[in-house]
Order: sequence, then C-alpha cells, then structure tokens
Amino acid sequence: MKFCPNCGYPLEGKKICNCGYNVETNEVDEKVYEKYKENEKKLYELQCDNMINAPIDMITGARLMGLNPNVTDDELLKNVNRTIFNKENDHLTSSDFAEMMKLLNDKKEK
Repeated sequence: MKFCPNCGYPLEGKKICNCGYNVETNEVDEKVYEKYKENEKKLYELQCDNMINAPIDMITGARLMGLNPNVTDDELLKNVNRTIFNKENDHLTSSDFAEMMKLLNDKKEK
C-alpha cells in the first residue's frame, strides 16, 4: 500500500501513518487522529492567501483582494453566493497539459 486510505498521505514503508492509521490492523488510533486533524487545520489556516485575521465586512475584504474599484457596493452585494462559471475545465490530466504545452511550443516555433 503506497498511500494511507485514511488521509491519502504517502506511507513510504511506514506501518503506522501520521494520522494514526495502522496498515497491519486497518484501524485508526482516534487520539492520534484528532491531534493530526488539529495540526492539519493549523497548517491550513497558515496557508490561506488573501485572508485577513481580523473581523472585517465582506465589502472591505473584497476591496482589499483587488476588486475592480468601478464595481459599486450594491453590485458586489447582488453577486454574493452566486455560482462562478469558469471558461475552461479545471480538471486537466497530465496528458492534457503535455498536449497544451506541445501546441504552445509549436506556435512559438512558427
């Protein structure tokens, strides 16, 4: 088994994962798992880009993240919780990416 079925982390030959999963018994040590989840949450909170650790309203937060200054507060509030539609599919495989790079290189050579 290459990856932990509990958290997905590479096992690299370990019998017990950092999350508390035991490969031999297929059981999870709940105490270790709770500590693991706490640590992962702390790491996630440190990685949040454009996040401010102060209570601010949504409009101020949007403005701080580079919202177009021509957008009014009313327009911003109308768009809260609306679905964002991307123009391109975000689920690319490595072969898709390789093909895109090949096409890009072909364009550069012309």
